[in-house]
Amino acid sequence: MAISDRIRQRLLARRQGVQGVQGNTVVHRLIDVQAFSQYSPEVIEALTFVDDQRHRDIPLNIYYPREKNKCPILFFSHGAGGSRLSYDYLGRYWASHGYVAIHPTHIGSDASLLGKQRGLGFQILKDIVDDPQQWQDRVQDISALIDCLSLLEQKVPVLAGKLDSSSIGVAGHSFGAHTVMLLAGANLRLPNGAILNLKDERISAFLAISPQGTGRQGFDRHSWEMITRPMMLITGPEDRGLMGETAQWRQQPFDYMAPGDKCQVLIQRASHFAFAEDQLGLVNRDRQSQVHSYVQDLSLAFWHTYLQSSQSTLKLLDSLKLPADNRGEITVLQK
Repeated sequence: MAISDRIRQRLLARRQGVQGVQGNTVVHRLIDVQAFSQYSPEVIEALTFVDDQRHRDIPLNIYYPREKNKCPILFFSHGAGGSRLSYDYLGRYWASHGYVAIHPTHIGSDASLLGKQRGLGFQILKDIVDDPQQWQDRVQDISALIDCLSLLEQKVPVLAGKLDSSSIGVAGHSFGAHTVMLLAGANLRLPNGAILNLKDERISAFLAISPQGTGRQGFDRHSWEMITRPMMLITGPEDRGLMGETAQWRQQPFDYMAPGDKCQVLIQRASHFAFAEDQLGLVNRDRQSQVHSYVQDLSLAFWHTYLQSSQSTLKLLDSLKLPADNRGEITVLQK
């Protein structure tokens, strides 16, 4: 049996009625998780890395599999107003399948800032995401952590031997997707007209959830043309922008991106906050659990495709077509 046939069978498990439970909610899975290696996820909380070069603290949560060594490394960049605590549902899931997931707090665009001026939340968010200094600080947080992976293993003994620096992926949601795009090689136009490019060549694959389209935060239709490495983009027909941009606006990066190992997934009835931990009660809890399960499974298939060397020849779209056709909740595009 070919490797591509195996991955297709795993994803077809959804078609055979595979379900799981998240909280008290029964969710449909895209993959049979029993088909993947599973480990006991552990978390290191409240760790702070100091970037001496920038005199900047980077608080971290690190999720890792207890029983596995030499793991691919995943960084997750939170959205504006988030923190290292955000997207725990992804960090734990990825660790349970053999990845080390590092979730930094991007100080300056994190949750602490929103609590300082109550009633001005929207304006603060807008100011944060439109600030070119924040764009650079967030990217440099990730690159600085990659610089010091060996030091991290020395300082945190339980991580010794677990970090495979040759296999790195980066993911992010909303403002975190902006960070992902910059690391992948997007060209952003600064307010003074200069071009900002902060590509990090050490990263092998990218996952952008709720990415920005043209006309905001430095993006124009040419911004994504030089992104050549594998990328999955996830959004949905109800995923609108901060300033009321349509859901189609979030699909523009895929439209204008260079072809080759690019995949866009549209999840029906997925609003912007369905991808995060909704603290405001804006999302139906059952629907949010279902969206979370989709993102977990889609991202795992993507990481396994591009970060696991034994499966480097897989074709992701071939694996996802049939389950998407089966239920009709997911549309997958590839180029």
